[in-house]
Amino acid sequence: MSGFTRTVGELMRMFNVATMIEPYNAKDAAAITTCLVETLPIIVGQLPPKWDEEVIIPMGGDVQNVARAALKNLQSNISRRARDIIRVYHITQAITLINYLSTHKPIRDAFVTQHSIRTLVEAMSSLSPPPTHDDSLECTTLCISSGCICVHCHIFANDGLSGITEAFSSGILPALMRCADLLDRDDEHYFMLLRNDLPKFIIYPSILRTVRKSLAAFSEESLQRSSKVYSPISRKAWEAYTRLTAFIEWIIFAKEVGIGHGQEVCANNVCNESDLRTALRLCSGCRDVYYCSSACQRADWKQSHRAYCKETMNVDGSVDSIPSRDISFLRTFARDEVFLRSDKIISLCREHEITMPVVELNYTNYPFKITVCSLTSIASCFSDDKLRQYYGIFEASAAQTEGTQLVINLRYPAGQSSRAISSMMFTKSFGDLGTIDPDLGRMLDRCYTFRVQP
Repeated sequence: MSGFTRTVGELMRMFNVATMIEPYNAKDAAAITTCLVETLPIIVGQLPPKWDEEVIIPMGGDVQNVARAALKNLQSNISRRARDIIRVYHITQAITLINYLSTHKPIRDAFVTQHSIRTLVEAMSSLSPPPTHDDSLECTTLCISSGCICVHCHIFANDGLSGITEAFSSGILPALMRCADLLDRDDEHYFMLLRNDLPKFIIYPSILRTVRKSLAAFSEESLQRSSKVYSPISRKAWEAYTRLTAFIEWIIFAKEVGIGHGQEVCANNVCNESDLRTALRLCSGCRDVYYCSSACQRADWKQSHRAYCKETMNVDGSVDSIPSRDISFLRTFARDEVFLRSDKIISLCREHEITMPVVELNYTNYPFKITVCSLTSIASCFSDDKLRQYYGIFEASAAQTEGTQLVINLRYPAGQSSRAISSMMFTKSFGDLGTIDPDLGRMLDRCYTFRVQP
């Protein structure tokens, strides 16, 4: 082993001993952490350590011990009675160590298992009010930035909603707003978390319930009154928070009241009859298409839907990390969003001569994106079976004059990755019914960017 990696191994052994002592020897652990953190820039510039030999084995050979010791070290610094600049410095060091250890996936997974997100949120919340010191904001900004990097890393450690659920249930939104006045610069990691990572998961009802619960005891007025300096950075943070809460209200409205027209088209290519969802038969397999009769369902099953349905169920089966009720709501919500813009979409298709239109709703980044394009321009996004089905429906409905067939392609976040599902939708110009109220339209425009891709 080279000199610096041997030092890491020795320090990890000392760290193990210091964090095993009861009562916890915070002074020794802090000194060891300082040595470890001071070594990190050297390590980052070199090859990573031999994780098993130099990090895990000195901690008893168990990644859980590594995570437990690092979190215990952070918790000890959070609980320091003296709320001075030294406390902020040690919290920052403890988070920096967790960030570095998290670059190794087995250790990162151990952190997540031990509810590291909750501890990190607690650490950021504990920074307010800041200590009285000339370098106070510089230190708190560094600490908040490191904390946001670590929270982001652990939220997206795996597929599924467990990470984001823990973040919201731990009070990540109130914590970030308490930190708004503790920043001395426009920190990209803080605003990435507040303006992109968190909002894009509000689309799921299971997450929405957690968010509403975490905000129930959150008083915006009391937080803003306690602000010592309402800086431009703080103002920017509160504007982002206001947009987020407005979208939360919109999701609640869509979920509890419902705004959809509920109209679908029979998936049998030779039928193409449209009616309300409640009057049609939903395929119990893929739960993606509707039929006007059992005869049409049998005919389409034999013609093309059998392969499509099995493929869809296989894909959906691999996305079991997202609750099926969340996916079901998201499908309906996407259709409602398209319905509200029916007049605009139909007008744009005519203006840009878009045939076989696709409306793509991308919920993987915030603000969300709505793109109107042609099926041929994004054909590579679909399987051969889906393309055959969609081309067939478009061909069968070519002579239809009362409405428009379109494909909805829906992209949504699934933890560390994203997924996509698509379906057909029948829509038409609904006049006043399809026109968005100006106030509602302005609110929706804050959540979406809209573009046409001819």
